Amino acid sequence: ASVEFTSAASMAPSISPPDLSNEDYNSMGSVYSSPLSPSHIKTVLSSYNSSIKYLQENNYNSLQVQALHDLGNLHFYNGNLKAAHSSWSKALDHALQTTNVLESWDGDLSSEPLRHAGIWGCLQGALLSAKIAQYILTSNISQRTNCCLLSAKLFKCLLKASMPHPDNDLEYSSYTLNTELIPGMNVFSEVDQTFAGSTVASLDFVCHWLYTSGHHLTALPLVVLYQYVASTVCRHPQLTAASRILKVKMLTELHLFAEAVKEIHNLCDGEEVPLPYSSYVKAERVLV
Repeated sequence: ASVEFTSAASMAPSISPPDLSNEDYNSMGSVYSSPLSPSHIKTVLSSYNSSIKYLQENNYNSLQVQALHDLGNLHFYNGNLKAAHSSWSKALDHALQTTNVLESWDGDLSSEPLRHAGIWGCLQGALLSAKIAQYILTSNISQRTNCCLLSAKLFKCLLKASMPHPDNDLEYSSYTLNTELIPGMNVFSEVDQTFAGSTVASLDFVCHWLYTSGHHLTALPLVVLYQYVASTVCRHPQLTAASRILKVKMLTELHLFAEAVKEIHNLCDGEEVPLPYSSYVKAERVLV
């Protein structure tokens, strides 16, 4: 017997956004689409470059940072790592409002980034430096670690923006972020859930890399932030558990065994583990 393949009928991808209000999702092409063709990618890249030029001429810095960030993502998707590195580096410079951030980073910033770049600039800078470390600096361990330390410093600026959070890294050994990250400010808007996804992915990589490279104390505030985004923002039980297990490993390496045992005990009881579409899992204790 012969085997035949039936190709899914799909429409050629369009450059303009689709009108989903008129879509009935009855055909395979309405739920499955092919990647952009090379000719369409060139058109999109050209449009991004024109938009970035316009934003630069009119001093729309935050929009320019986002556009350069997206352009780097598109270059990476297209397999052009050099162009992706260039776009992400430019976005990082604009986010922190300085020049040659990666080249001049020596473990400390001359000026306070939160005061200089603001919350949005620090968050964008943290995401961009994490992406450069993860996807570009793959062959140089020293540069990758240095870039992750930059990302960690910028992520910690989000915690420094609010008084309730500890300033000392060691205090995060027994700290859980149960309040808003920044009271009165919705950092992770519901309008763009992909932003929260990018944040938790970047935190996951940076925390694991700093853990494996021995920077346990530096990574401690980040793993608390990682847990907050995974549980409170994304409501992802698996990522929440993964972040807490990583925290236990860090606490163990720091010889903070009491805090490590308490954390793993609470996790095993299911305390503060979110359900995707409900409240938190409550531990059921058996009275003996």
